[in-house]
Amino acid sequence: MRIALLGPVRVLDDDARRVTLGGARSRALVARLALDAGRAVTSDALIDDLWDGTPPGDAANALQALVSRLRKSLRGVAVVESVPGGDRLAVRAADVDAPRSEERAGVGGRLRAAGRDEAAARLLGEVRDLWSGQALADLPDLPFAGSAALRLADLRLHAAEDRFDAALRLDRHPEVLAELEDVGTRHPLRERLAGLRMRALYAAGRQADALAAYERTRAALAGALGVDPSAELRETHLAMLRGEFALPGRAARGRLPARLTSFVGREDELRLLAGLLETARLVTVVGPGGAGKTRLALEAVTRHRSCERGRVWFVPLAGVTAPDRPPEAVHGGPARLTDAMHGAVSSRDPGPPEAVLGASERLAEAVLGVVSSRDPSPPEQRTAGRAVDPVERVAELLGAGEAVLVLDNCEHLLDAAAGFGRRLLDRLPYLTILATSREALAVTGEALCRLAPLPEPAAVRLFADRARAVRPDFELDADTSGPVAEICRRLDGLPLALELAAARLRSMPVGQIARRLDDRFRLLTSGDRAALPRQRTLAAVVEWSWELLSEPEQALARRMSIFPAEAGSAAVEAVCSDPDGDGPVPAEDAVYVLGSLVEKSIVQGDDGRYRMLETVRVFAAERLRQAGERAATSARFVAFFRNLMEEQEPVLLTGAQVRAKDVIEGEYDNLVSALRVSIDDGDADSAWRLLGPLWLYWNARFDARAEGFLAEVLEFGDALPRQVLAAFTAMHRLANNSGSLPDPAEARAVIEDVHRTGAIDRYPMLAVIAIAPAYFLGFDDLLERELPRAMAHPHPWARAAAHWVDAFALTDRGDWRGGAERLAVTLSLFESVGDRYGLAMTLMSLARVHSVEGEYGTAVTMAERAVALAAEFSAGEEVMYRSWLAGLRMRGGDQEGAAADVAAARRRVVRRAQPYSEIELLLRLADLHRRTGEVDRAERTLDRLEAFAREMSIQAQEQLDLRVRLRPPHH
Repeated sequence: MRIALLGPVRVLDDDARRVTLGGARSRALVARLALDAGRAVTSDALIDDLWDGTPPGDAANALQALVSRLRKSLRGVAVVESVPGGDRLAVRAADVDAPRSEERAGVGGRLRAAGRDEAAARLLGEVRDLWSGQALADLPDLPFAGSAALRLADLRLHAAEDRFDAALRLDRHPEVLAELEDVGTRHPLRERLAGLRMRALYAAGRQADALAAYERTRAALAGALGVDPSAELRETHLAMLRGEFALPGRAARGRLPARLTSFVGREDELRLLAGLLETARLVTVVGPGGAGKTRLALEAVTRHRSCERGRVWFVPLAGVTAPDRPPEAVHGGPARLTDAMHGAVSSRDPGPPEAVLGASERLAEAVLGVVSSRDPSPPEQRTAGRAVDPVERVAELLGAGEAVLVLDNCEHLLDAAAGFGRRLLDRLPYLTILATSREALAVTGEALCRLAPLPEPAAVRLFADRARAVRPDFELDADTSGPVAEICRRLDGLPLALELAAARLRSMPVGQIARRLDDRFRLLTSGDRAALPRQRTLAAVVEWSWELLSEPEQALARRMSIFPAEAGSAAVEAVCSDPDGDGPVPAEDAVYVLGSLVEKSIVQGDDGRYRMLETVRVFAAERLRQAGERAATSARFVAFFRNLMEEQEPVLLTGAQVRAKDVIEGEYDNLVSALRVSIDDGDADSAWRLLGPLWLYWNARFDARAEGFLAEVLEFGDALPRQVLAAFTAMHRLANNSGSLPDPAEARAVIEDVHRTGAIDRYPMLAVIAIAPAYFLGFDDLLERELPRAMAHPHPWARAAAHWVDAFALTDRGDWRGGAERLAVTLSLFESVGDRYGLAMTLMSLARVHSVEGEYGTAVTMAERAVALAAEFSAGEEVMYRSWLAGLRMRGGDQEGAAADVAAARRRVVRRAQPYSEIELLLRLADLHRRTGEVDRAERTLDRLEAFAREMSIQAQEQLDLRVRLRPPHH
């Protein structure tokens, strides 16, 4: 749990859900107790603080009534303990943001004083992130809250000054300048803040603004206090006037673009890049458009030692156009792909084609335009009497010392950049080239720093930072954090896309932005007007990359948009190539074209799996529609995954089922999409072939999607084979997750139809689904007729399942010996099949028998083996079986072992996906607390169960039915 005081008073439970506290007096009580987290507060102090010195007539009773209400509100979250003379909130100081921020601010200040600026900046940044507004913002009228808020606000400001100081020492003034301006304006008499603000402005090259800031501070101090600035501030001002104010990297600042926003995230990539710049002479930052390659490169070179010596040059190439040339030369067709695979552009090459020569000349002009600004000699003197080789001229200007040349945005000039860079590196042994591109330059010795999208925490920080630039009052809170997380996820964590989305806050709230992302290319059009056209809108970013692709690459990329998730190379080849060879992507070329798309950052590839960023996929999907290829591509997509499932279905009930399960999980989103497409397109044949094995997978996980898809496929009616129709009807009516049995007359008709059509021959799982209900509903005639048939069924799984049903019936009637004998046969049959699901089910049933006979050691041993088997196949099954194992341990007196099993099971539960497992575990936990004498904890756990059941809209009778359905085998 967590208590927030640095903003509105809030209490959050372990799942980060807000706890309802009631009125202002309850919030004030929480705040007052939390300020002394873990320490007792006397009743007199509480009464005085909560009622502002004017308590009610019966103040002691009024306080205790208030404490009782708060205790009830916090039940299951935190405990308010009554102690002699007062009350105590039993929480750690680390659970309350105010004392936590105070502790971290102190440590951060000490680190800064010790010169450990990197660690100080990180820790003080955590202090900043703890705040979400004015401290105790919703308790403005209580004196204790007002004095605490003032003290905390002063601590916040002091920590901010320490953080600014650490950032300036690290030469990160762009990250803090905007915030410094804002804070400094709000605190015009704070001299340390004024000095920091002047330093940041000076570092940004804004000397006039820095001097003006000093004059404003001097005037404010004179007008408000009648004093002059401190000696320290006057010395800073004088050093700036004389030009003596030293700053890291100042010599090279003019050659690097101004960084107008903070740099968020990418710490790992910065460390990687710093290492590569030490060991490699050509380093290329590669990534998709909008990933932040340029910004990362700038951050890296400003921290490089060459920057301090004025030996860094930045050459922007995005605006450099190359002459028109054939697609292979521009886009990197087969010839370019072959070159990349075999190495690099070599000095032994006979020479580039004329188009590449033109591109090289323009690239050289761009480089000369940057580096020649240092050369004072006139142009005619530099070229008199001789033809000047641009590479030689650049080499002369750069000189022989250590230097870094940044070639930014090389993707449309790959051959030119590769050749130019290679020659320059040969000429200057102490030069390092740092390039940014959506594709590697493919030069021998090139080191790559691949830039993936930002992970969610960093993406959220970036969005919030850019949002505050647009709307200074923007805060991440209970209302905004959900939409922001959705924006970051759906925009793939791409920095440029997030900045465009944040810019939309000028005209719409964050929730509306999240809802409109389906139309992202119309939504995200509010970019920097000063940027190049291809960086102003999200569509333009993707369009730039798309236009650099060859025709085969564009064809495969647009077809690949049919995949909603990552896929293997076999799937991509089968779905995206031209099967008859008459098209831009022959089957034999598909793998090479796919590799080229990975190289060009259009497709993300990892360990044989490939996917598109969602933004690229949406763009490509529209190109697929425009090309008129969607129907044919969709048909190949469905056919591939239908065939895949037909291969895996027989394996799901064998010893190789774990491998089949891994295949399904690896392609899960694609399989569900193929099923959805087949239903929507009216393709009954594909729909039922996909649904059968998926139903087995879902049923083992208690996944409610099984019932929804079954209902939809059943609407095909007579278009389904009779066996399939009967089987799916039984699965839908008899194996649902509602917790209750179906109407007897309907159930009988369904069971009869299963046996009449021979549906068990197609789906052996029906041996349980269609026979067990016959026992529960008392259809003795059906049971006597069909159970022997199932025991003699050709499929070994059906035979084993029939024996298990018979064993269950015997033990349910009290024949434990007969049930145990039948279970021994069942266990032998399932072991021959190798099915983990059936083995675990049988072992747990045997454990039940041993438990009833008081043989708890044997029961626990069998149940432990059942848990291990279930874990191989299904997390849902593992959770349920581990819960039952906990019950066996409890009955055997091992309460400590039972508690460990319940805790382990709860760590595996995904509440939304496994709601019944959560209910089962809460029941088990309540029982455990009862057995160990912790009655209050048992009651609180049952309260949580009741609240969770209400969330699921489970009525009282359905809860009772659910308890019966989930009854552990040992009961």
